[in-house]
Amino acid sequence: MPDGGVVNIERGLVVIGCDPSPQNWGLARAIVRLSNLSTLAEPVLEIAALRLVRTAPAGGKKVVRKSSDDLQRAGVILAEFRSFCAGAALCMVEVPSGCQSARGAMSNGICVGILSNAVLPLIQVDPSEVKLATVGSKTASKADMIAWATALYPDADWLRDRSGSLIAANEHLADAVASIHAGMKTAEFRAAASMMAMAS
Repeated sequence: MPDGGVVNIERGLVVIGCDPSPQNWGLARAIVRLSNLSTLAEPVLEIAALRLVRTAPAGGKKVVRKSSDDLQRAGVILAEFRSFCAGAALCMVEVPSGCQSARGAMSNGICVGILSNAVLPLIQVDPSEVKLATVGSKTASKADMIAWATALYPDADWLRDRSGSLIAANEHLADAVASIHAGMKTAEFRAAASMMAMAS
């Protein structure tokens, strides 16, 4: 996986964007040019990789407890998440919060549990920060987010159907990319990136 190391002044800072969900966990890997941090108004990144970790309920005739199914899914996601984060420095993520059902609360708990086992420091962003940092509207739709991300990074490895058209599941990848853009605007990111640049 192209990363150039955690920090390399010539290559840049490798960061991860994450859109957590037990069914569709979106991941984006990007390289930030450290030389631009002091003057960067709108992040300009190189998207090195995209990955969507999809999990499905256990099927077949065998009856599986829902709790066992949740545990199995969480293990799959955690392994993929850690593998994808290898060699990166930071992860920007919108940590799930708030729900309207018991199942929603369980899904949030699974996501928070996985994130708590991340191998990288996390920079948290909230939904309004993500949408304002990208599309510029707190009410941006999923389609708006996909359009924004694919227009900005047309050469990234977006998901397509057999005809070559973008599919709806790209919303999770677009949100992962958007989390990076929002995270780069935080004071935590700039402080951490500056320290890493000096240390390298």
